[in-house]
Amino acid sequence: MLTFNNDDDLAYIVENDIILGALYKQINEEQSITVNYNSRVNQCNLPDSHKDLATVKVANGETSFETSLLIGSDGFGSKVRSAINGQQYISWEYGQRAVVATLHIQSDEDDIYKGHVAWQKFAQFGPLAVLPLDNKTCSLVWTTSYEEANRLAELNDNEFIDALNDGLSEEKESNNSSLLLADDAARIVSKVLNKYCQLNNNDNQNRKIKSTPPVVIGVIKDSRASFPLGFGHACQYVGQRVALVGDAAHRIHPLAGQGVNLGFNDVIELSDQLNHSVLAGADIGDLNALLNYETAAQRHNVPIMLGVDAIQKIYGSSNNFVPPAITTLIRNVGLSFCQSASIIKKLLSDKASGLPV
Repeated sequence: MLTFNNDDDLAYIVENDIILGALYKQINEEQSITVNYNSRVNQCNLPDSHKDLATVKVANGETSFETSLLIGSDGFGSKVRSAINGQQYISWEYGQRAVVATLHIQSDEDDIYKGHVAWQKFAQFGPLAVLPLDNKTCSLVWTTSYEEANRLAELNDNEFIDALNDGLSEEKESNNSSLLLADDAARIVSKVLNKYCQLNNNDNQNRKIKSTPPVVIGVIKDSRASFPLGFGHACQYVGQRVALVGDAAHRIHPLAGQGVNLGFNDVIELSDQLNHSVLAGADIGDLNALLNYETAAQRHNVPIMLGVDAIQKIYGSSNNFVPPAITTLIRNVGLSFCQSASIIKKLLSDKASGLPV
């Protein structure tokens, strides 16, 4: 088990509807913003030089808009991205789906950490994450195969709850002596690290995290869904009078919960660069400012994306070319090392929280 203890809040889990509600409220209070609801982008025309403007046509074919800067935030199937001249998009599918839901959990009045602990378990059918929303509800992200996702979708709520609790509480059993040997090797490595390398720094002694996962007792109506998982990254985030943010620029596996955080960082970086550019008297669509955004955003995003992809390949899927005992040894030794090395855990938690490292 790998635990993260912190006197300060490591992160906050906020439901998507709450974020959208706050954004809609802010938009409605801004007189300078016009929102065209129920409109779909049909075509984007980007200029070849800075002298011209970008043009967007909506689906009815009759309405078009000209803009000094087009920001594409239209998801991983982005039409704005495909309009960028010479764009290269690196992508692959994981052959998995994420099963999501909002859950009611059993409330333990004596548990002082209730509502504050996120759980992730690498279960038999894939990584299973339970993220707290409050003392009695949490958000589920269960990464699994297409077949298992389809099976879970066919279950009624009670059957789904049973399957989920089984996944959270399962203990992998194996009579394979090589797998047991791998577990023993990992325990030895952990003891050596703690005793001789003095990496632990007693970070687990101040706060004890309960070692049992929450018990799911209900599912909020109509909250169950699933979606396919893949990796994607645009080699260019910008072009003449255009910039990409969020899933339009990158697509990441959800096992580390970093997808929306990368998008938020894009918005912060782009806003900062545009502010500096406009205050200096430049055009809001100035390509130099956009390129500065691209550099800053990619320096932040690419290491996280590659790290998450590596974790997915090690922990999230089976490998037919590597013996199970070797895979188990790598996984367990890796967790043991991170659990023992508080400095590494701090780097991981700071990076996941968006703090400078």
